Amino acid sequence: MEILAEAISRGLVIGVVYALMGLGLTLIIGVMRIINFAQGEFYMLGAYLAYYLCAIYGFPFPLAILGAALLVFGVAYIVEMILLSPMRQESVENPMEYSLMITFALSIFLQKMAVIAFGPHVRRPEYFKSIVDLGVVSLHGDWLVAMVVATALILFVTFYLGRTWRGRSWRAIAQSLPGASIVGINIGRESSLVFALACLLAGAAGAVLAPITLVFPTVGSSPLSKAMKSWP
Repeated sequence: MEILAEAISRGLVIGVVYALMGLGLTLIIGVMRIINFAQGEFYMLGAYLAYYLCAIYGFPFPLAILGAALLVFGVAYIVEMILLSPMRQESVENPMEYSLMITFALSIFLQKMAVIAFGPHVRRPEYFKSIVDLGVVSLHGDWLVAMVVATALILFVTFYLGRTWRGRSWRAIAQSLPGASIVGINIGRESSLVFALACLLAGAAGAVLAPITLVFPTVGSSPLSKAMKSWP
């Protein structure tokens, strides 16, 4: 029973973190109507940034997660403004095909850049060495932190979408793009923020799962495929 409880608890941790990535993908496809094939690479970037901030530069793990997530947010915002904004300006004939090609190319580019910048070697960070006794089951500290952070972010995004003006504007864009534009919502700005937030969620997932899935240039491929299965 103890082995079964441990297997179930670990499955829940992995599932919640993958759901966090799936939430980001759902935001992008709902608001921007595109599929981001580079989402896994933002997961990888978050894992590397958290590893370097914590293990190399000595940042406390909570601060490393926050720093990695914010850096991923900034990178994603710039990427959206440079690569994806032509879709909104109607300068491409088929926006969906363009987004598929550009995000797939971005995925390959980020993987190759990671090999150049960080090397091809696998890194195994360990942020919390303690074992937490939950009564029924004992979990490694890294697993527990991953579940807590992922759950907190999912709840935060759910609250943000339902209770804030910006969240309601995103839902309005998802329901009717022309209608949202008519009532004064800045489609370009909100699309950039949605893309950046979705990539932030992927980066945070990579940061908290780094001790579990390890850190290497193609680490985001498996979480991306799992997250796609969590779409509604």
